[in-house]
Amino acid sequence: MKKWVDNIFVADPARGDTGERELWAGKVAFELGDLSVAKEYLDTANQKSRGRCFGVEDAKYLKFLKNNK
Repeated sequence: MKKWVDNIFVADPARGDTGERELWAGKVAFELGDLSVAKEYLDTANQKSRGRCFGVEDAKYLKFLKNNK
């Protein structure tokens, strides 16, 4: 999963930027225990999407982000 996430930032640069890439990168970093990187990515995803990229299944990531502001 980590290799895939690393590649999403170079794939299809013309694609609209809604924070989805950062959300995925933040999820992977969180699950790997790299919490400082996870916070950066999740914060960027939240800003770009104005919170809309977080779905019901992402509650733990949003809670982590809010608790680490």
